[in-house]
Amino acid sequence: TLLVVDKAVPPQLKYSPKKAFIILIFFFLFFFLHLPFIFWGESLILRKEKVNQFEFKARKFYLKLVNFYKLKLSS
Repeated sequence: TLLVVDKAVPPQLKYSPKKAFIILIFFFLFFFLHLPFIFWGESLILRKEKVNQFEFKARKFYLKLVNFYKLKLSS
């Protein structure tokens, strides 16, 4: 047998998830976490002095990104 305790009634106001809040959080996290990497990559590309092995590989990676997206770098 099945006993119905209460009838299902839809809520008047939506409780969660707050879609706009979640989108804003991810936007600001992405923006503030990736912005330093963008500036670091550009400084690696424009650097004239000798770099260590890690910076050399990172520079090659950023150069591939620049070529892929056909970006123009400021001198």
